[in-house]
Amino acid sequence: MVSVVNPKCAKKRIVPIFGTSTFFGFLRNITSFMLRNGGQSGRVAPTTNYRPMPTTNFKRPARFRVDGTDGFLVHLPNREIFMGFPNDPPDIKAMSIFEYGDPEVTKAAAEQGYAGRWIDEAEARIIEERQQWMIEPKPGGYPWDQWERDALAAGLDPELANLGRAVMREADQHGWCDSLKYECGIYDDSPEMAAGMILSAQEQPEWQKARWNWLLETDGLRFDPWEREEYDVCDLEWNSLHDRWAKENLPALDPKSKAAMRRDAYSFIREFHQLDQLAIIDLSDQAFFESPDKTTLYAEYRVIETEKNGDWLPHLSRKGIVQVVSENDQNGFDTAVFERLEEE
Repeated sequence: MVSVVNPKCAKKRIVPIFGTSTFFGFLRNITSFMLRNGGQSGRVAPTTNYRPMPTTNFKRPARFRVDGTDGFLVHLPNREIFMGFPNDPPDIKAMSIFEYGDPEVTKAAAEQGYAGRWIDEAEARIIEERQQWMIEPKPGGYPWDQWERDALAAGLDPELANLGRAVMREADQHGWCDSLKYECGIYDDSPEMAAGMILSAQEQPEWQKARWNWLLETDGLRFDPWEREEYDVCDLEWNSLHDRWAKENLPALDPKSKAAMRRDAYSFIREFHQLDQLAIIDLSDQAFFESPDKTTLYAEYRVIETEKNGDWLPHLSRKGIVQVVSENDQNGFDTAVFERLEEE
């Protein structure tokens, strides 16, 4: 038996969580870009209506960063436009600076098939510095190496710490989508998410271990674990695939155990809000109340999603309380969600 409490819908106030400024592997950027252009060099045919611009004296100097890469659009005096990289020579780098939001640059980018966004010089400098750091790392100096050391210092089980290191590394090296990189603490300058991984693994190790193994098994929600058929990361079919994988791979739980009640809470929240596998569900303030005839779990929950209206914007999309009741003389759970809604 499942009961659902869903108050009347109201508009939400979207709350940004963290800022952004990214890094991926330099060599992978080059490879992905060449693949995009049929194995040819990075330069493409010049635009017909793009005007060259000076690179100094801007009111708000900025770069146009190409989605899915650390590449910036570069212009040449002959009106050619192509994608450069943060560690290009200084003369090339200088030609990637524009006035923030310049409409002609945006139009030229669209004509050449470059989707992206404008970033300030402060964010561009972070990308450049981290690119350089990733190119010439010292042994054990990658972010996932430091994360594992931090996790072990915090008392995390060595096996789980190694698993977290693996998922962080694969997110970067295999070019997982930005949402998963964000979850895995490797997207941009996101120390909060990296620290949150440790905290989550300490508070709910079974759930975190299952989540990380699931991401590794699917190579970041790319291929199903059985036929290796490819799916879009946002496809809701991943939910049923996950349920099948969980039944086959996760240890059987005592149906009356607290761990089983927590697992049901996560599943119910995802189903209730029709969330895809990219949504991050966080349970906090968990409390169990036991009586002679039943056990009840109450927990605060919040849902963090990383896109809004097609734009990259990590935000708190849902929050509320989940209640899971386990009757001693009945099978299954009686689960309800009480969503908290905020008017703008």
